[in-house]
Amino acid sequence: MNSRVFPLSELLAQHAFPEYSALAPSPGNPIHVAGLAGSAASALIASQFQKSNDSILYLAPDVKDAETVAEDLLSWLPEEQILHFPGLDLKPYEWREPFGQVRERRLEVFEALYRKRRVVLICTITAFLERLTSPRSLHQEIVEFKSGDALNPTAFREAALMLGFREESAVQELGDFSVRGEILDIYPYLAENPYRIVLFGDTIESIKEFDIFTQRSLREISSVALFPQDECCYPSVDLEQGLEKNLDRLGSEDAWTAEHLRLVGKRDLTGIHWQKAFFKKLDHSLLDFLGVDTRVIAGDSEGITKAVAKTWEAAREGYNSARSHERFVNTPEELFLTAAELEARLKVHRLIQLSRLSWEGSGSHTFDVTAQQRSGSGLTEVESFLRKLTTEGLQVRLLCPNEGQAERLRRLTEHLGVDGICVGHLACGFVDRTQGVALLTDHQIFNRFSRNVRKRKFRGGGVAIPNFDALNRGDFVVHESYGVGRFVGIRRLRMEGTEVDCILLDYHGSDKLTLPVSDLAKLEKFSGEEGHVPVLSRLGGKSWENAKEKTRKAIVTLVKELIELYAKRSVAEGFAFSKDGELQKEFEAAFEYDLTPDQAKAIADTKRDMESNRPMDRLVCGDVGFGKTEVAMRAAFKAVCDKKQVAVLAPTTILASQHFDTLSERFASWPVRIVPLHRFRSTKEQKETLADLKEGKVDILVGTHRLLSKDVAFKDLGLLVVDEEQKFGVKQKERLKELRAHVDVLALSATPIPRTLHMSLLGTRDLSIIATPPRNRLPIETRVIPWDLNIVRDALETELSRGGQAFFVHNRIADMGEVADRVQSLIPHARVGTAHGQMEEGQLERVMAAFVHREYDVLVCTVIIESGIDIANANTMILHRADLFGLSQLYQLRGRVGRSSAQAHCLLIAPDANRFSDDAKKKLYALEKFTDLGSGFQIAMRDLEIRGAGNLLGLEQSGHIAVVGFETYCRMVQEAVRELQGQKVLPPLNPEIELPVDAFLPEEYISDSLQRTTLYQKISRLSEFKEAEEMRHELADRFGQLPEPARMLMLTVDARIACKKIGFQKAEIRTNALLGTFSPTHIPERDALPEILSRCRRPARFIYGEPIQLRVELNPPKRGDATALAEQAAAVLREMSTAD
Repeated sequence: MNSRVFPLSELLAQHAFPEYSALAPSPGNPIHVAGLAGSAASALIASQFQKSNDSILYLAPDVKDAETVAEDLLSWLPEEQILHFPGLDLKPYEWREPFGQVRERRLEVFEALYRKRRVVLICTITAFLERLTSPRSLHQEIVEFKSGDALNPTAFREAALMLGFREESAVQELGDFSVRGEILDIYPYLAENPYRIVLFGDTIESIKEFDIFTQRSLREISSVALFPQDECCYPSVDLEQGLEKNLDRLGSEDAWTAEHLRLVGKRDLTGIHWQKAFFKKLDHSLLDFLGVDTRVIAGDSEGITKAVAKTWEAAREGYNSARSHERFVNTPEELFLTAAELEARLKVHRLIQLSRLSWEGSGSHTFDVTAQQRSGSGLTEVESFLRKLTTEGLQVRLLCPNEGQAERLRRLTEHLGVDGICVGHLACGFVDRTQGVALLTDHQIFNRFSRNVRKRKFRGGGVAIPNFDALNRGDFVVHESYGVGRFVGIRRLRMEGTEVDCILLDYHGSDKLTLPVSDLAKLEKFSGEEGHVPVLSRLGGKSWENAKEKTRKAIVTLVKELIELYAKRSVAEGFAFSKDGELQKEFEAAFEYDLTPDQAKAIADTKRDMESNRPMDRLVCGDVGFGKTEVAMRAAFKAVCDKKQVAVLAPTTILASQHFDTLSERFASWPVRIVPLHRFRSTKEQKETLADLKEGKVDILVGTHRLLSKDVAFKDLGLLVVDEEQKFGVKQKERLKELRAHVDVLALSATPIPRTLHMSLLGTRDLSIIATPPRNRLPIETRVIPWDLNIVRDALETELSRGGQAFFVHNRIADMGEVADRVQSLIPHARVGTAHGQMEEGQLERVMAAFVHREYDVLVCTVIIESGIDIANANTMILHRADLFGLSQLYQLRGRVGRSSAQAHCLLIAPDANRFSDDAKKKLYALEKFTDLGSGFQIAMRDLEIRGAGNLLGLEQSGHIAVVGFETYCRMVQEAVRELQGQKVLPPLNPEIELPVDAFLPEEYISDSLQRTTLYQKISRLSEFKEAEEMRHELADRFGQLPEPARMLMLTVDARIACKKIGFQKAEIRTNALLGTFSPTHIPERDALPEILSRCRRPARFIYGEPIQLRVELNPPKRGDATALAEQAAAVLREMSTAD
């Protein structure tokens, strides 16, 4: 029988589940369904949705069931028809705001229902119990703006504040708005991009989307609808009225005054979810938003009953706790539906109730469904089961996550008589004998871990990443001529009759330096490892030049060695692997995720190296979980296809063990023998492995430095994969150097390396950088909390209840036992382990291995876990005394969780805010606020990149980086490489421009000083006329028409760009003439000078001397018109710089 491959959703069109479709409840006459197992519930929901013209509400007993059903439905129905309404992710009466992702997903549901979309809405019974305001009330709060409408900035500000937006100087993240004259920017939660409303007087001239990163307009739209940033608006008048009405419940005038100040005065709406019945009428539920014709499918009835009781128990407990803290809150009855109200509301809808127990009487249906069990040995074990099902007359379909894997499975099962191979993902297969259908998943057949591969929609993180180089007062900087100083700020000065903005720098002692803002091009923010404070240079001394020369010599020595090694390797003979064949394509098609662009490039580069006839020596850098292992696995498969052996080398036993597990899972359906070799293997097993290895019976060997021992002999080694090479000792590195001479080597590093250094080292080392996170990676929800046993217990219980694991980081070994005991007492049923660096190596590895294999639920540990293993099941981290860690260390520690598609949580425990430093506050705020790659992460990443550079180049170079700064060091490496490759390297040219005009960005035009400084930095680095024109458009787009000083500033930029192209180091106006002075290092050849002169349309002549000058006569302007003279000078310079 020739089975075909088709999407899982096609089964609905084939009416594969007629009895699910035939279920027809009516209001007041629910249907009870029992016997469902596996993912059969999702098939029932999809069948009901396909049959009817109405929306469906699925009530899940818990979060895990809701998420599983939602993910299953993605394979049955189009993604836009599936909505998941999450709970607030708060315990009842927990006094904090919901996380942004939760708020956004809830608002997405309300928007879809407002637009009358037909959907399957999934929510937990706990979320459904929340009382809501009426649909009409919510819809009345939506504000719409159209081009041509009347609007003024004051009205816009009032509307934005009422809707819950925050006013900022510039829109940087979701929920921000800004008012800059007649330009109004706003970033709603539900928008793909933020919006820019441009006014002409009091009329909307245009509405555009703009890019959150560049702040530039994208496309014009005709209108925009702004939804409340929460489920309700809370105008000050409503808050005041609610407080007045409930004065008696506040207890005293003082309590009323304090609450009024908090809510109305400060607009602090923390906890408003537990107070909203004071200000809004809450007499509706989600069903009122869905409509009267909505069908309701309620999950496991026993589970729902228990969940309702548990919700009410938690609500009463939370309410009592809130009242004991004298919080002004509503009663549970005001905020949640009771069990009786729930039953009454469901009765009026067409209800299907699922149950584990069979019901008797009318309206009950019991199906004979069994869940698919995992196979121990793949398809061989399942064959007899498949034959048995087909003998029974069942229609058997197999399910694969992608077409490549499905096509391969189709060929493997052609002889078994299956009825088709479906493409899709279900958590668990099932056999429905009532309807004669079996749907079996490949991940259960081959005993693979089932991954959720939903492509979530993220808008680039929703947070603009401010320029890492943006200068703040007090930042250390490096000036190429004067060395390391401290940035004081920008000050406007009058110089020779004109106003200009200048940068102020502090140097050693009381030395100070004032420079024009154009010198920002020579200035770099000092980058060093976190906590390193550089030594300020002394003006007028030789210390800076000496430090640069010492660093330059060290760099030249290093680069020479790298170039020589690269040259030797390029002429060495190696094995040229074959081009990709069909097997390689099938193996790659089985990868469940979309490759990131960086990943795809690294794979292509690796294959190209392997297919060449010289030995590969490539380093792939990227954070844990960014996809380096997939690069290595594709390379390993390529080697095995050419009958070559592969060795995978890791620095620790636990990491080697993890690589073995990952490889075994990825290669499960291929006849490839993978064997581990490390201390967890017995002596007998190791001897057998070595014998088989020598005879070629082992395809891939995974282990620690034991692989490099003399007694390890391969029959035909073709590829060596080395993980974290910098962690090996000198002996092992020498052995690796020997192997590099004739074997392809692919090195992996979890410490990132900056692209700047990567580009500098082109031609000296083959590097691939994977800097793009996976598409389905959820941001880690992070919050700073005081030490609170209840919060810690709740966080751990929540993680364990969904089958996950947790880290509790406590960086003091002395009392770690006590902390572990306290954690154990909080969660008595949990299995708690401890790990720290003073354990014996073997003991530490055993503990870590046990945690990896889920023998422990909670690991109390030191920062020893900050780098290394990747545990996808660990998705909660609690960091004790987080204020004592550095930002990059916090970032790397937090990165131990969130490695899968599950929502990860990180609690940063710190003492009361008044008890720790401002720096600690900023650090924790950065980590809490920027749950995606925001500016706080950019700082942390830069610190990690500097460590990565040290790992790549050696400890001596780390010392030089600490002296001159990272950016300066990278530039010096680039210059050294170019020099040694025979290229001419000229010192940078930054011409001095003296035009008799005021040239600056006025405060009235750009009020925020940080934005102004950042723009000056950007302007100082413009090097092409096209870039300058783009800058003009950007300024006009973001801030409005350029005022005269800003227009003159851009004129001086044009003049500077022209001077660079001509070779002038200075251009000035002297008595109605332009005088240009050539730079001795950038002056064109003598025979090229007449060509420059020929481009000038005004009288001009060279003044020969040291240096050579060019004088151009200008038209005398009207009296006092310096602007016209400056415009003439800029036009002349541009003429001379541009060839016809």
